[in-house]
Amino acid sequence: MYFHYYPKQPDEEFSLAFDTNTWHDRYEVYVNDNYVGLKKLLSVSEKITDLEDFLHSEGFKRFDTHLEGDHYMIHTSEGMNGLTDALKVYLQTR
Repeated sequence: MYFHYYPKQPDEEFSLAFDTNTWHDRYEVYVNDNYVGLKKLLSVSEKITDLEDFLHSEGFKRFDTHLEGDHYMIHTSEGMNGLTDALKVYLQTR
């Protein structure tokens, strides 16, 4: 009796279901309806509202935020370019 070993091919559906890169929350960040970047929450202690804390620490006070599904919307009437630039740097380094 002969046994043939056939290497198992990766099951794409299984791989997608257990891909560790998809085990964290992701939010698309917008300022005045313009896409700025992607915020990934990599630990259980991170929250999407950490962006508000960051903006306050950078001196931005006049903005409103709300969450629409996986879109984190920030609306401001002043300093949009500075706020957007600060967020881009924050999102790229975190």
